[in-house]
Amino acid sequence: MTLIRILLIALVAWLILRMIKTRLDRHTEHKKTQTDQIGAMVKCHHCGLHIPKQEAIESANHYYCSQEHRQLEQQDD
Repeated sequence: MTLIRILLIALVAWLILRMIKTRLDRHTEHKKTQTDQIGAMVKCHHCGLHIPKQEAIESANHYYCSQEHRQLEQQDD
């Protein structure tokens, strides 16, 4: 009878650990997917604001957050 209880407790503990591991794996995968959707971040050469690379304006190997900042930076040169 004692052996059956030990085996039953071990089985329940194993099932609980599997459920926890599965949830953690799903959460980690979800976070990774969100990060991949945002993409790489770049810094505006004029003001230092970090923006997604796909939304940035690139000029002369520099990234800008807006056309205005690109123009202001070109005027300074």
